Amino acid sequence: MSEKSGLSDVVFSYHADSLADGASLSSGWRDAGVYEKYQIDYVASASGLTLETITNPFDPDTTTYPDLTNSFTYTGNIFFLGTFLVRQRFIKINLKNNTGSTVTNVSLDVKLIAEMGDGATAIPLNHAPSTSDTSILTQSILAGQGSGSTYNNVKVGSDGAIRTASYPYEYDYVDVSNPTNTQEVYTYKTGGSGGTTVGTITINYTDSTKAVISNFART
Repeated sequence: MSEKSGLSDVVFSYHADSLADGASLSSGWRDAGVYEKYQIDYVASASGLTLETITNPFDPDTTTYPDLTNSFTYTGNIFFLGTFLVRQRFIKINLKNNTGSTVTNVSLDVKLIAEMGDGATAIPLNHAPSTSDTSILTQSILAGQGSGSTYNNVKVGSDGAIRTASYPYEYDYVDVSNPTNTQEVYTYKTGGSGGTTVGTITINYTDSTKAVISNFART
């Protein structure tokens, strides 16, 4: 079993000058409960070795719960390096020689990794994220406290601008009218003067001097 001592710990490292056909190297059971990922690398004089990943959610020394075994045979290269998510707490790595003949200079290293830091990789502000970025993209919500204990999400337009109380609409044209000598109406539109109305603000004054605002309304 293993115990976390840092961000990553090599829990098994072994080299064999030769590995007979049918023989294997084994990391033994390792407790990966405090780790996020595990990394395996091995090298040998020939390709075609079988890598077994055996996992169990419970301590194999004290339970009869069945193991989950995954086997992979890598035939394209005599060197392999891979990093995988820890999906069950206890893990054992076996490297078997099923090539039909003795393989020489076999090395196997198993590393358990905690706090990889790649769960939400930072992206520079001047870089537009794409699907190929090695990061988890999340939707950010900026909330402001209104009256009492109520929180409201801040609105952002398609142009990326924050919509404020003074300019709550996404618009490209404003029409100003004076229905009476004590009232002003601001009509916000998209698509120019003949476009679609997205909102209006009506301001009422106490008298025709328009020195004092009586009230205003937004629709």
